[in-house]
Amino acid sequence: MPADSSNNDAAEAAILLDAIGSMEEAFVAYDAKGRLIVCNQAFRDMYNYTEAQTQPGVHFSELGEIDVQQGNVAIGDDIGADYLERKRAYRENLKGSFTVRLKEGRWIRTNDRRMKNGGFVSVQVDITEIKAYEAQMEDARRQAETASQAKTEFLATMSHELRTPLTSIHGSLGLIAGGAVGELSPHAQELAENALRNSERLGILVNDILDMDRIESGTLNYSFMHHDLAQILRQSVRSTSSYAERFNVRYVWTDILDEAPAVLDERRIAQVMVNLLSNAAKFSQSGGQVDLALTLQDERYRISVRDYGQGILPEMKEKVFETFTQGDNSDTRTPGGAGLSLSISKSIVERHGGKLDFESTYGEGALFFFELPVDG
Repeated sequence: MPADSSNNDAAEAAILLDAIGSMEEAFVAYDAKGRLIVCNQAFRDMYNYTEAQTQPGVHFSELGEIDVQQGNVAIGDDIGADYLERKRAYRENLKGSFTVRLKEGRWIRTNDRRMKNGGFVSVQVDITEIKAYEAQMEDARRQAETASQAKTEFLATMSHELRTPLTSIHGSLGLIAGGAVGELSPHAQELAENALRNSERLGILVNDILDMDRIESGTLNYSFMHHDLAQILRQSVRSTSSYAERFNVRYVWTDILDEAPAVLDERRIAQVMVNLLSNAAKFSQSGGQVDLALTLQDERYRISVRDYGQGILPEMKEKVFETFTQGDNSDTRTPGGAGLSLSISKSIVERHGGKLDFESTYGEGALFFFELPVDG
């Protein structure tokens, strides 16, 4: 072999060894029989090997036994069979990666790749920080699950503890306000009616909180069936008219389809409509009207509820569908409620494959609308 060629090979080998030695990661190469060819100092330092223990020709299984003898790794039994067996099985297949925890607490991930000559190279990286982050995330997940479970149990208890007396209170107040116990003085009548309305609001609040919790946990039940959407909306208006009368407001259909067949959950869509109707009534001027429409646009039903109150402040528009948000806190309107209904309604409509949105110019009222697919 010419001297120049030999010198070039030696120079290239020196460059390669220098590159391997400069790596921060632990590097080792084995031949086709699993015997060490070359490694860097980072590999020795990672496992506390001496140069004598990592001479070319040593088999990777011998290094594993040294790990066990020197206590380099945290193993599951006294003889280290689990560690040695896992490493042997990994080296047979060379698929994925091999992770081990050192006795001092650090975690090492090994990635091996086969070479054309049948041997393989192994790069080993300290992933202690990644493992610590994963442990923190797992701990946070467990804490979140515990908190979620506690919240669910609290809400279930609240539902039972509040609903039962609320039903009794509301019924009793209804009888009193209705004159079942005799005629009341004007002042007492007003107090009874106010108490009745507040008991209704509290009942709605309890139901809204429970619905919101079920939506967040994905456990809100739906029953999709074929229904006439137009009929559901008309019934919703009839059931809410008495509420609108409290504000001296009336609902007016400006456009409505005779029939609107769709696949939907009747109770949930009625809940959305009642929420929009109630909001429109309480945010309208006394003596005003709320315009309603059910139309067909591009194979989607569009349901519109328009009030002519003050409308929504520009800075509140992005928060309208957030929980516990009221569209207007000014003295020109009478808010009331906990700000859950629109958030719940949006989730229900989206569960039906539709969308809920609004348009508003402050001082000119608000138009809330939702769209549903014709085929449900």
